[in-house]
Amino acid sequence: MADEIEEKVELDLSGITIHTLKEALQNILLDIEEEEEEVMIRHVQREEITVDQRIDYITNKLNENERMTFYQLFSDASSKYEVIVTFMAILEMLKLNTIKAFQESPRQELTLSRAAKVG
Repeated sequence: MADEIEEKVELDLSGITIHTLKEALQNILLDIEEEEEEVMIRHVQREEITVDQRIDYITNKLNENERMTFYQLFSDASSKYEVIVTFMAILEMLKLNTIKAFQESPRQELTLSRAAKVG
C-alpha cells in the first residue's frame, strides 16, 4: 500500500453536463421500456454481458464509423441491463480517454468518437 499511485484523470466533456448524460440515458431506457411492453411473451434469460465486452463492442462500432450518436450506440440493446452495462462502458472509456463525447450545439444529441491517439 505504501507504493500506491494516485492517477489523475481529466475528462474533456466540453459543453456536456451530468444533466445531458442523465437525460440521454433516460430517453434510451424509456425506448427500451416501450419495446418491452410491445412484446407479449418474453423468455427470461440471464444476461451475461460484461463492461469489457461492451467496451470491445463500442470500440468495434467506432472503428466502423468515425462517429456515432449516443442513441445509435444503444439501438440494438435488447434490455435495460444491456443499456446500463453499455452506459458503464461509455463512462469507463471516457475516463480512460479512449473516446470523447460532444454536442455540436446545445440540445443536440450526444455524439461519441474515438479520442485522438497521442504519441
